[in-house]
Amino acid sequence: MNTTAIIARTETGSQLVAALETVWRAIQARHPEVPDVVMITGSGKGMLGLTWGHFGHEFWANGRFRVNSDGVIERDRKHELFVSGETLGVGAVKTVQTLLHEATHAVAAVRGVKDTSRQHRYHNKRFLAIAEELGLEYRAERPDASLGFSSVEITDETRQSYADVVEQLDAAIVLTMELPEWARLLIGGGQGGTDGPGVHGGDGTRGRRPGSPGRKQGRWIKATCGCGRIVRAARTTFDAAPITCGGCGETFTVVDV
Repeated sequence: MNTTAIIARTETGSQLVAALETVWRAIQARHPEVPDVVMITGSGKGMLGLTWGHFGHEFWANGRFRVNSDGVIERDRKHELFVSGETLGVGAVKTVQTLLHEATHAVAAVRGVKDTSRQHRYHNKRFLAIAEELGLEYRAERPDASLGFSSVEITDETRQSYADVVEQLDAAIVLTMELPEWARLLIGGGQGGTDGPGVHGGDGTRGRRPGSPGRKQGRWIKATCGCGRIVRAARTTFDAAPITCGGCGETFTVVDV
């Protein structure tokens, strides 16, 4: 897909969104199940972390109402795709990787697959399977106790297949948002190269903002699974390896201490 004529230098917000939309179309060209989205951007900074990107299922609706033959009001709905300005600041590779991560959620929504649990934080094996279809991989030895397989990364082969898109997007990114100092510490690096620390996958940084309210450092912590069962165990037990529920098959995620 030739995107040279579409991506321009992003000196305005509308041009920036257009550049991201072009990358999304390139993903759709390779994976037709990926749906259309309403592309938005802005700051990903929050009280407890930094969001790289977010997929919102049917967040938007056509403002015009229609009434069908049964007298029911109908509205066309659209998905939302958010990419933070801080992600753009890390570089084009990170941005494309984030778009592929969110495209994984989008495909799961189209297929009716439940790919996350516990307030959409824990990314399960169904998420990972679709992510691998889209050219991402999970490189850690085991899933994260809280986020599961969220931190998928772009493979070398996928990066090569999107080389032209990455190059053009990199040239187009002029406006960015600076990565806050606390987020640099959490991800282990700054904003230098796109191959360095801080380019790993996932919807957001792993950890909380220093100084923000967090969990007590007590001995026992509480966790729950997809079917609502609750277990309490020593912190070292959860750190050692994921605990799987025999009922629903999902990993217990920490919710309180």
